[in-house]
Amino acid sequence: MLEIRPDLGFVQLDVPSNREDKPIFLMVPLIHASISVTNFMANDNQYATQIAILHGRAAESRQRALESQLALAFTLCEIAKTEIRYHQPDEAIKVLNKVRVHAETMRLHVDEPNHVPSTAISDLRRQLTQLEKRINEIESCLGSR
Repeated sequence: MLEIRPDLGFVQLDVPSNREDKPIFLMVPLIHASISVTNFMANDNQYATQIAILHGRAAESRQRALESQLALAFTLCEIAKTEIRYHQPDEAIKVLNKVRVHAETMRLHVDEPNHVPSTAISDLRRQLTQLEKRINEIESCLGSR
């Protein structure tokens, strides 16, 4: 049984015990509602802050992954260029096709909201544009052969 006694400043709770002759009475002091709401809001604020920090870290990790993938794509372009130089145009085409598909996928990620930090978007787009330009240059070398 629960009995709220604001006039006395406590809540009385009758809890059954293992002994029939001695019930347990718990007296819990009443706490002003605004303190409880304030604590809830503080906990909610801490949660929101912590989640925001974790989302930021995740976006930075994805940015580093994209930068690494861009570096790999530029390296693959050099491999394609080397394949052309050593008269392996079919191999160069295979590599360039993979790089092009990969570049399109990276662009989708860069354009996805909150996927990477907003401060990094313009630089990543610039690098993707350079990559696409490089792919086109190498493909034009293939066409002239």
